[in-house]
Amino acid sequence: MLRKIISMALILLAGLFFAGAPAVAAETEASGEAESGLTIEEAVNMALEYNKDLKSQKIDIEKSQEIRDLTSNAVQFIPTSPTTDAAYNAYMGLVQADISLQMLKKSRSTTEDQIAYSVLRTYLDLLGALENYDYQQKTMEYEQLSLNIARVTYGVGMLSDLALEQANAKFKAAQATAAGAEVSLTGAYQNFNKTVGLSPEARPELAERPEYSTIDVLAENLEAEIGRVVQLNPQIWQLDQQVTLAHLNWVLYEPSSGNSSQSSYTKTLDIDKAELSADKARISAKEALRSVYNSVRQLEESYPAQLESIKTLESNLRLTQVRYDLGMATKSEVKKAELDLLNQQKSLNSSIYQHELLKITFSKPWAAGGA
Repeated sequence: MLRKIISMALILLAGLFFAGAPAVAAETEASGEAESGLTIEEAVNMALEYNKDLKSQKIDIEKSQEIRDLTSNAVQFIPTSPTTDAAYNAYMGLVQADISLQMLKKSRSTTEDQIAYSVLRTYLDLLGALENYDYQQKTMEYEQLSLNIARVTYGVGMLSDLALEQANAKFKAAQATAAGAEVSLTGAYQNFNKTVGLSPEARPELAERPEYSTIDVLAENLEAEIGRVVQLNPQIWQLDQQVTLAHLNWVLYEPSSGNSSQSSYTKTLDIDKAELSADKARISAKEALRSVYNSVRQLEESYPAQLESIKTLESNLRLTQVRYDLGMATKSEVKKAELDLLNQQKSLNSSIYQHELLKITFSKPWAAGGA
């Protein structure tokens, strides 16, 4: 008797839930529509064109190049030992101008990397927010269907007051969660739009989802790769230049008569301090890269298990659909199986997005704001 009542209720209320195609088909259709949307590369190009800091840095580089060229005119020769104050000041001025110019160029390159990383991060955040919004909407619809069925069942005296209250509470909780997901989606759009230079109200379509691929660094080559990345790090480069300047100051230093505020020994202490700062930063950068690499590998280790969960839930959905076609399962059970699959796919995508960002953090830690 209960089975007949529930079946009749489902026939009457099925239209309230998932008006479109099933979740998997809907995702395929959305992917086809997104082909005309915004790719990650296009978004990065938009952000680079929009960013005001890059334009300002370009002006600074031109100015620094002019200063460097003017400074070089004052250098008559390159000293290799203590020399006159004029020769010392002229040469050290050129060295510092050179370093300043190269530093500005590296700073601009770093800014470009940081912009590209920020675009990718906000792009992936927006993808995740869209997926979560879709899932929470479907969950709310499912709980609405469950509540309607509970009301029908309660109306014929076959459901307790407590069970009806529980169904109502689940629906209200799903409503609140869906509302929160909508707020999060709006925030994700605003963050992405701000990064690429769109208006806060814009709702750009996203054209791609990153494919999963393992990090291209074997464990046996890890230390060599870490050393290479650290050597490219602009912050480490800057500290190494301070060591170079300290050495030059020591080699070329000639205390002026009557000036005893510094000695050759204090110059060697400056070298030691600069080297310590560079070594400390290099050690810290290597430790951070090892930590990032371990996080990447942990995600890669969990990926096969997540795929198996997807396959299991896909199989469960197919079986539930067959049971429904044979009259052995309810439409509600089919929708629950679809939701379980959608939730697991959402979780897998989240891991893929995190994995993608961590790979970039490993290859260009300065892009992600690391040392």
